[in-house]
Amino acid sequence: MGNTSSSAEVTTKENEGVEDIEESNTCDSSSCSTPCEFNPNLVGTVKIFKRAIMVCSGKQDWASKLKREDGSFSQKLLEALSDPSFGIEESEMPLVAATSEPCSGVGTDIYIFPDQLKYTGLQEKDIPTIINEHIINNRPASSLSPSSVSGSVYMYVCTHAAKDKRCGRIGPQVLSKLQQLVETHNVQDKVHVYASSHVGGHKYAGVVVAFPRGDYYGYVSGRNISTLFEEYINNPDNFATTSTLSPEHLQAPSSSTLWRGRMGMGKEQQKALAQAVGTIGSSPALSESLSSLSSSSATISN
Repeated sequence: MGNTSSSAEVTTKENEGVEDIEESNTCDSSSCSTPCEFNPNLVGTVKIFKRAIMVCSGKQDWASKLKREDGSFSQKLLEALSDPSFGIEESEMPLVAATSEPCSGVGTDIYIFPDQLKYTGLQEKDIPTIINEHIINNRPASSLSPSSVSGSVYMYVCTHAAKDKRCGRIGPQVLSKLQQLVETHNVQDKVHVYASSHVGGHKYAGVVVAFPRGDYYGYVSGRNISTLFEEYINNPDNFATTSTLSPEHLQAPSSSTLWRGRMGMGKEQQKALAQAVGTIGSSPALSESLSSLSSSSATISN
């Protein structure tokens, strides 16, 4: 009653991607009619997570929270991930988001990054297998026959209007422009662009996240998306075929002035990488942050 919440509800909120946890920002973008061009406070605004599960839904009109998508695979997956019986620690909790990509057939298709694996035709009964084998035991769920998508880039634009009107207004413009750029540059075979539900940081709309590295970009608009896209596809490091968060994961981000951070990195590590490429100034605490990343890397056992 009132403002009290059950522990189960709190756990679900914490585990719903990064939906309910945002970093502070001195730019009050809620009052802006268009997104800002650049704000130095972008760097370090990505909540740390080691994996992302992108669920194909074939639509964009998601409920304000995926846990309210009654009967959906996303809802069932989020419920299972927050089930105490699995014992998943918060540091191992993956981001979960729905995408506009349609499923290839009966059942639900999902992508898991940075593993660069796609599972197709999943049913609700397969969720415990995904969690136990892939998320907890850190190996592909071979019984579900995942396929590799290595060598390709997947770019997702948040268009989640029910979550935040800024993403609902700016996201579709960015998405349309990105799709045009893919065709213009004739890279349909290796760059895949879709809308997504909330992935964190709606205050920085337009929000774009690019996998397999998991680079986040903020304040993306029709005015600057061409530069970001061209820098991204012209950087061969972004088409990595490794499924390991290794020293190679420390490659400089493309279009660093729009860069918010990267999957697998904490706030200070994000700032350290930005400092290394000259996006922001240095500070005493940053020098050791990058060197610590390799010791906390996540490797997928094949």
